[in-house]
Amino acid sequence: MGEIPRYEVPEYEQKEVITPERETQLAPIDEAQVLDTGGAILGRYQEFQRETVGNEALSWDERFKKMKAIANEQLRAGGEKLSEQEEEMIMAFWGMGEILAQVRHRNQLDIELEDIDLQEEPDYARRDEITKEMDYLNIDSAEWQASVMKILLSFRETPAGRDFIGKFWQSFEELSDQYYLEGKTDARKLRNGILGAVTAIDILESLGVQTYFAHPDQDAVQKIDLWGQMNGQILAFQIKSHHAKGDLRVYGEEVTGTESTRELKGIDRRDARARKKLFTSAQKYANLWQVPFIGTVWVDLDHYGGTKIRQDESTGTPQLPPDLPGSVLAQVLAKVVAKGGENVRH
Repeated sequence: MGEIPRYEVPEYEQKEVITPERETQLAPIDEAQVLDTGGAILGRYQEFQRETVGNEALSWDERFKKMKAIANEQLRAGGEKLSEQEEEMIMAFWGMGEILAQVRHRNQLDIELEDIDLQEEPDYARRDEITKEMDYLNIDSAEWQASVMKILLSFRETPAGRDFIGKFWQSFEELSDQYYLEGKTDARKLRNGILGAVTAIDILESLGVQTYFAHPDQDAVQKIDLWGQMNGQILAFQIKSHHAKGDLRVYGEEVTGTESTRELKGIDRRDARARKKLFTSAQKYANLWQVPFIGTVWVDLDHYGGTKIRQDESTGTPQLPPDLPGSVLAQVLAKVVAKGGENVRH
């Protein structure tokens, strides 16, 4: 294997990020048409996975084209194009096995990375090599997770849509059970992360934040899970939800980039790295977009001091409590937005 080139995130302009096209509140869908596609995909899903997962002769693009061809053959005999929602559904099903395989590999790389960090004389060359490889793996995962999120956000409002979501998760669980020994745990973390992002969107929107999907490479490399805008102030969010499910405790913290080693003591190494990257990435965009300040907020859905919220474990929809406007997260948002106003005045 040759040297892996470093992934360079494009310099996205503000209009490519804070734009109606990336809003998380999705437009209405032709549910009947899309659910028909879902039925066809479910019917061929297991057969497709047997044919393609682990088949190194097929590239990712070839797998995706094959799944699209199946849907086109069964549903679009007249030559019509698949809708965007239908393509998201195909992407979500198509990626299941590969994403689980990648998570397993990424876990192994994480362990190696932590071992290097603990060495007296760290192997920085190998560390850089691992970091570069993980960027590519994380981008693939972020793109797949975004497809699943859009399915949840698009389908959860109707009984037929919720039924499809249930079947999707059932297929995901079945594949994780048979894929490898640790697959069930990894699948649970993935699922929790996706559901948590949907929950966070609803919570933030209820508190007055207009939310936007981050581009997959912003999510994976720059640790910006969501963008937001509140009272004209741009915000960048990282959502921690891999261990959160069902009964959540929602908390928020501003990430200032000045946290001391003592303040970060006890925080998972990956979380500490993510906080630092979130802050530096937001600073980069502030300079690029020529805005005085972009607020950075860490949203934790499993914090001992957080506000209790019940989450639907299939769709991610939260039951918002009456005390949410007085929560720590709401206070942090208000503080960060006010800080943005101070920066504008100065």
